[in-house]
Amino acid sequence: MNESLSEATGEIPARKSRKSAKEKNQSPWWKDVIIGVLITIVLTTFVKAFMFQQFKIPSESMENTLQRGDQIVVSEMKNFQPVRRGDIVVFEDRYDWLPVEYKDDNPTGFDATAVGQAVDKGLRFLRIRPEYAGGYLVKRVIGVGGDEVSCCNEKNQVVVNGVALNEPYLKDGLDSMPFPFDVTVPQGKYWVMGDNRDNSGDSRYHQDDLNQGFVDENQVVGRALLRYFPLARWQTFHNPGLDKLPEASSKPNPPKAGSSK
Repeated sequence: MNESLSEATGEIPARKSRKSAKEKNQSPWWKDVIIGVLITIVLTTFVKAFMFQQFKIPSESMENTLQRGDQIVVSEMKNFQPVRRGDIVVFEDRYDWLPVEYKDDNPTGFDATAVGQAVDKGLRFLRIRPEYAGGYLVKRVIGVGGDEVSCCNEKNQVVVNGVALNEPYLKDGLDSMPFPFDVTVPQGKYWVMGDNRDNSGDSRYHQDDLNQGFVDENQVVGRALLRYFPLARWQTFHNPGLDKLPEASSKPNPPKAGSSK
C-alpha cells in the first residue's frame, strides 16, 4: 500500500530527478584542475608582462655585485618607482654597445626557420622572453637628468654635483679609471657605469655614439630587485645612498680662499 502510494504521488521519481540534475551541474574534477592551471598561467603571464622580468647576467661588467650567470628579477614599474642614482638597471641596447659575442643571435634555440621565428615571436608576445631582440645591458645609474658628472678627482673618485662618490660596491683591486669625462646629463637620460670599472663598456666608452653615451628613459626596462639564482647568493638590491646627493642647482659651494673648512 505504501509502495503504491509513493508511486502514485511521484515521490520517488521526483527525488531521482533532483539528484540527476545536481549531478549534471557538477563538472568533473579534472576540468577544475585544467581551469585552475589556465588561470595560474594567465595571471603569471600578466605579472611578468606588466610588472617583472627575469634576466641572466652575460658578462663581468658588474662584478662583484653581479657575476656572469647570475639571474635577477627586474621591476618594470618605472612609473610608480622612478629610476634613481645608484639603482642597478637593465636597458635595451639601441646604440650597439654590446660586443658581438653577447648578442642573442638564436633566441629560441631552434634553427632559423619559419617554426623557430614563430616560436620566438610567440614567446616575446607573451613576454616569456624579453621582447627586444637587440639585446640588453645591466649597469648602475650614476647620473640622472640635470646632474653634472665628472671623473676624476685626486683620489680617483667620480664626482656628481660637486660631491665625490663613496662607492663600496666597486670591485676590489681596480687599478685605473680610463676615459676621463665631464658631462651634464640631459633631462630624460641617464649616465651609467659598471661596478667593474676596469672591464665595463659603459657610458664612458660611448661618448662618440649618437646618444653621446647616455641612456634614454625609454630604453630602460626597469631596476633590479633581487638575485634569485644561484640560491646561495640570493640577495635583494637596495640603493647605496646616491639618491641622497644634492641636485646640481644646490650643490655645495667651494670653500672661500683662506677658509679652514
